[in-house]
Amino acid sequence: PQPQPQSPMASAETVVAEAEHEQQGVDPATGLVGDADGFVGDLVKRSIDRAFALVTVDDLLASHEGDDAIPIVGEFSWQVGEDILENVVQHWERGDTWKYHIERHRHVTDPEEHYIYRMIWSIPTRRRPVPNATVAVDFVVLVKGDHVVVRYTLEGQRLVHGLKTTFREKWLKNILGQKRALLELDI
Repeated sequence: PQPQPQSPMASAETVVAEAEHEQQGVDPATGLVGDADGFVGDLVKRSIDRAFALVTVDDLLASHEGDDAIPIVGEFSWQVGEDILENVVQHWERGDTWKYHIERHRHVTDPEEHYIYRMIWSIPTRRRPVPNATVAVDFVVLVKGDHVVVRYTLEGQRLVHGLKTTFREKWLKNILGQKRALLELDI
């Protein structure tokens, strides 16, 4: 079979990708970073990118049109969004052992202004203060003038939830259990 000619755009993208890989020390034959730390970092980055690719921002923006809007006073900012998310998860029925932190991911202004956050959940214990598995919940806070609309998805899932959805602690436990089971396989 004859190789298909590449479009000028495709070849430019290939050159850029190769340059980025070379800069990062990626082996072109394997696609892996040369050192172990780089490999793990690369793996984590690709996993996060794939998780965000499961549910597009358009999916999140288009779903749950009937959700209750949360009024805001003044200008919206990253901190205002974090405060709103803190308030939302305070009302989730869950055990006190769950801990979380919020990461700021992206601020997008086109087509609609929205902020993307990731909340990482875990159950640290005395014996294991650094958990061996975590669960990510991705939030989109859509800014609509004097109010915002919040939507979220759980790691590895496509179902989009709004504030009217009754949160179930079992969702977090199931994902955490699946990850721990994979760790026990000792692959």
